[in-house]
Amino acid sequence: MNIEWIKQEVNLVRVVVTTVAVLLLVIHLFTPFDKINSITLALVVMAVLPWLSSFVKEATFPGGWKVGFREIQKVVEEQDEKISKQKDEILAQREMIDKLVIFSMAWFIFDLLKGIFYAKENDTEYLFNQSHVDSLLFLRNNGYIGIQGIRGLTEGDNLVEKVEITPIGEYFVKLRTEL
Repeated sequence: MNIEWIKQEVNLVRVVVTTVAVLLLVIHLFTPFDKINSITLALVVMAVLPWLSSFVKEATFPGGWKVGFREIQKVVEEQDEKISKQKDEILAQREMIDKLVIFSMAWFIFDLLKGIFYAKENDTEYLFNQSHVDSLLFLRNNGYIGIQGIRGLTEGDNLVEKVEITPIGEYFVKLRTEL
């Protein structure tokens, strides 16, 4: 929520309230009753009241309650500034957490995932060897690849044919490669 949007909303409310009050005033003045009475005065006040904040710093109403128009606007602007700063801080923290997550995967596991991914993209082979077993288990168990029977793979099998890269696996490779 920004201050310009709030100002537009406040102005819209002002125009609507004033328009309704003026219409009611015109209707009231064309009725056969007294032309100027307390209702007429109340409608005039309703038409003018939304615009008082532009001219009056504070209003005291019967019963002793006060409204500080400019203070309210100042508080709204301060809150908007605080929200904007907090939004920037949250975005910075999110970026830091994203990077921590992206780089938390060991390089050799990522290299295997990336190698299979690009071999699939380029329609080439990526050959299996026994040192890949633990990395493939990690990738499957964390949802980066789909494969059944990892322990049944034999030396030299083409992983491009045996492994399916999941959408999260594809996203992870693209994101980490960008960084």
